[in-house]
Amino acid sequence: MINFNNNYKDNVNLNIISFIECKCYWYDNQFTVLCSKFFNNQYLLIFKSNNTSLKIYYFISLTFIEELRNIVKYGITCLRHYFYMKINNDIIIISSLDNSIKLYEIKNNFPCILHIKNAGDNGDVFYYINSVLILNDNNEDYIVSSNKTDDYLKLFSIDGKLITDKFCIDSKGIYYIISYYSKKLKLNFIIICNNIKRYIKSYLFKNGIQYKYYKNDVFSKNIQFIENNNRELMCFAYHNIIYIYDFHENIIFNKIELNQNIRLHFLLIWDEKNILSFDEDHSIYIINIDEKRIIKKLIGHTDFIYSLFKIKINNNNYLLSQQNNFIIIWK
Repeated sequence: MINFNNNYKDNVNLNIISFIECKCYWYDNQFTVLCSKFFNNQYLLIFKSNNTSLKIYYFISLTFIEELRNIVKYGITCLRHYFYMKINNDIIIISSLDNSIKLYEIKNNFPCILHIKNAGDNGDVFYYINSVLILNDNNEDYIVSSNKTDDYLKLFSIDGKLITDKFCIDSKGIYYIISYYSKKLKLNFIIICNNIKRYIKSYLFKNGIQYKYYKNDVFSKNIQFIENNNRELMCFAYHNIIYIYDFHENIIFNKIELNQNIRLHFLLIWDEKNILSFDEDHSIYIINIDEKRIIKKLIGHTDFIYSLFKIKINNNNYLLSQQNNFIIIWK
């Protein structure tokens, strides 16, 4: 989460320093790259190397560590990193087209410590899990998953036992879910993006009851949060508009409407003043929040961009941008 302050300096002078090959041809690749700091102070880059396998590298040296081959029957749809307090170690959680959820421990040989089979409605490849996450509430860890053909989310214990298959009632088309902990209310929330009904909603995790209905006729591929003067703000993009909502008041705090005829579905909060996004022209755009305009355009991709990922190491900011056959690393 970004905290706004008055000591801002422009720091968006990004240049390509490296790239790494991958083979990802599935539409949901925006959830299948991560770069994170793990318990041993090592930064790892983990990504979908093909539809059923993961590759793991040391970052920034890009030294190869391991490939987890054929860990699912069909395509991986979501990949996230968490610290699992029960085993005092880092794990990654994945979901896939085969309706399974798996947890892998980050240590030698990367053992699978949990496999939930048929976590979706059935084993049909077309009814797959879109998104999965782990959430800690009152010192207990839970798994939440979404299936775009279902009317509900599913809630599991961290041991893989189904608690309820009717969590956070919604409607078919749930594409993307994230969790958010409100420091203001000291409560956990689940946020849903529905790409059929085209809206964004939030739910209280403690009871699964709807909290707010934010925007209709919107299809956003990700959501990010920022703080501004004790206000908790939610940001998302749709076509040529970036919306910044007060999460609790459900009002528009800021709206950036770009003059260009572009289609933004993904955004990355870079710093206090700048947002990164991309269009179907294979370019990355740097958008200044105060000026409400595109101030830079990064060129280097040759195909549609799936995702943007930021990692900060020793006061250096790195940007990872992914297309179907490689990941570009910017600094």
